[in-house]
Amino acid sequence: MALIFAEKVKYNSTAFLNRVKDIASTLGFPADWLMLCINFETGGTFSPSVKNPSSSATGLIQFMEATARDLGTTTAQLAAMTNVQQLDYVYKYLAKVQKTYGAFNHPVDLYLAIFYPAAIPKPLDYRFPNNVYAVNKVFDVNKRGYFTKADVQEKLLSTAPAGYAATFKKKNPMKGDITILLAIAFIMIAAGCYILFTRAAGIKS
Repeated sequence: MALIFAEKVKYNSTAFLNRVKDIASTLGFPADWLMLCINFETGGTFSPSVKNPSSSATGLIQFMEATARDLGTTTAQLAAMTNVQQLDYVYKYLAKVQKTYGAFNHPVDLYLAIFYPAAIPKPLDYRFPNNVYAVNKVFDVNKRGYFTKADVQEKLLSTAPAGYAATFKKKNPMKGDITILLAIAFIMIAAGCYILFTRAAGIKS
């Protein structure tokens, strides 16, 4: 199945899409989630050199200058890379965030890794700090003077093709499977302990 927005990748498309799949597979989330985030951050251009006119944010996930330097490069160097080359830095950055905050279990988790990692473990009603609000009022669609994690999620998912929206709202099925398996294991252990206890009680009596 083709990745969403694949048609927007204008050059190195096969290599780019394969690298996106590799990154997603390695970090444990659907490749479409990364395509969704890159589409959102680049305004649909998928350009490694696209720049925010109001800040140093550059490239596929809008690397800030400080972030780029922390990864051993600069925004100028990132802008000069091919889209495939820059994906190596996307991976390096996301892997670092994941190491700190854990698995990305929803598209908004992945986007927040890019936008504001500290919000990943927060509830959906979490309000972003005033300094974050001041330069990201685009998320305040209801003009309330603040925006929440739920607002960010809604804005992000609104850019997904209609056929994908419902899928994006579901949590990572792998996480659900693990939870179910753990619950089953717990029940089996409890049952085993109960049997042993009752048998021991029977012997004593």
